[in-house]
Amino acid sequence: MVAYPSTRMFEGTVREEGLATRFGFRCGERGTHGSRSIMLAELRQLLAATHIGAAYEDYRVAIMEENVLGKGTASTRLWSWKKLRELYGLDPSLAVFRCFRELWETDAAGRPLLAILPLILYVYKNVSSSEKRSDMLRLLESYLVRRNVCRLTTKNYNVLFIQFIQKLETIRRESGTIDIESLAKIIRECDDTNRMPTGEEFGNAFLQKALSNQNAREILFLIALRQLSGGLADLPKMSLENYSVEHMMPMKWEANWMDRGMTPQEKADRNSKLGTLGNLTLVTKRLNSKMQNAAWSEKKKHLKNYSRLPLTVPYLDKEKWDEVTIDERAQELAKVAEAIWGGMRSGM
Repeated sequence: MVAYPSTRMFEGTVREEGLATRFGFRCGERGTHGSRSIMLAELRQLLAATHIGAAYEDYRVAIMEENVLGKGTASTRLWSWKKLRELYGLDPSLAVFRCFRELWETDAAGRPLLAILPLILYVYKNVSSSEKRSDMLRLLESYLVRRNVCRLTTKNYNVLFIQFIQKLETIRRESGTIDIESLAKIIRECDDTNRMPTGEEFGNAFLQKALSNQNAREILFLIALRQLSGGLADLPKMSLENYSVEHMMPMKWEANWMDRGMTPQEKADRNSKLGTLGNLTLVTKRLNSKMQNAAWSEKKKHLKNYSRLPLTVPYLDKEKWDEVTIDERAQELAKVAEAIWGGMRSGM
């Protein structure tokens, strides 16, 4: 499924190369590292048309006979089948492809981020120091999270991360080593489309950018873990699966949150804040369904009774919850996020 640009990445013994191949890694010239495209659009079509337990032959039939990719000729169908097979394996007997397919079904919003896996594997292979490797991976995490919160495009990640690998490999050949400074230099040289958001841009995104529930859930969960990491909290363990996103001011707010007359512009301004991180928190799924569109006076009673997360508790004595308090909380969360994902300072 994942291919490397040369056999150097598994150089050593025949046994190492055989083990890599058995798991689904390609050790030749073809594959995701050497390809100009990872054919994400075609992959989406193929996996949408096949079930999670599909066999190797099922994928072949879907492309060659059922033409789920909508190719105009038999030769283009054959080319697509060969290319996708080279890139992804399309064989559940390969451990890497089984994991890939499971992740694909589990996290639809994160699918474009799978393009970074070859880069992560490259770092693991070529950076022997665990400390230096961790520094590089923290910088990559910071890069992805900051761009995600700022709602910057993921469309060209497949090409971008291949370019990162190629540039890192050039540095490695010339200097004999790569580290966080090597990666930071590559990121600094990115064009505006692929930039690392500045601290100001990142902070403003907490105030202005609406995230999907799935993206917000993951960001808030990591912030909550950071807030609990001091060891003093009475909630020492958390599981993402136990939580769902709660809008502190609900999406349908007009029935119970209209304490005064509002102009159409004021309503539009309020609606623009509902999906921002300042208005979102994590609660158990049962508590989420219990509160629904309740007024703030009622909602905060439930939160006081059942929520212990620092994401939520400090704000429950607020007399009202409106655009001002949403922005205040957004700024406070942004400070925590900056400490976690500190841009070019991550790992440095």
